[in-house]
Amino acid sequence: TLRFNFDVFHYVWTNLQFAAVIAPNLQVVSNAGNATLTGAEFNTIYKPTPALTLTAGLVVLNSDYNSFPNYIFNSSIKPFLPATTVYGSVYGSATFNASGKQLVNAPNVTFNWTGQYDHDLGNGSILYARVEYQYVSKVFFDPTNVSISERPPINLISGSIGYEPANSHWKIALWG
Repeated sequence: TLRFNFDVFHYVWTNLQFAAVIAPNLQVVSNAGNATLTGAEFNTIYKPTPALTLTAGLVVLNSDYNSFPNYIFNSSIKPFLPATTVYGSVYGSATFNASGKQLVNAPNVTFNWTGQYDHDLGNGSILYARVEYQYVSKVFFDPTNVSISERPPINLISGSIGYEPANSHWKIALWG
């Protein structure tokens, strides 16, 4: 009725590369050097009754580019960077020292929770109702970590109701 899973991990990337669009139809690959990601993940499944399933999960990450001294970025974001950190120019774009910045698409915290109730219709068919919640902290889509490349934290609530016929390989559901 109760299951816990816990995981701790540490990744080290060497010779990492990052591709950036610096102008329409022009993409440049920068050598990012080294990066690390350290984290922990916890999830649990609890079935207090045969019909009710509750799940929860939490992921905590710490990530950064250890060495990324020459990130070639689109010069349109240059006004959003501190002037002292911008140097050089390649293909009409500037370079930026992204060392120490958070990895792209790596939120610091992700949390989720679900609850599902299955009602047995007596013939092996099931009618179910499900509700889900997810939180994801801010992420950056550019190694400069400038605010215009940031997606703020999100909270997502969704739900569904559905029907699963007995002994079949299909189901039908309404999501919202």
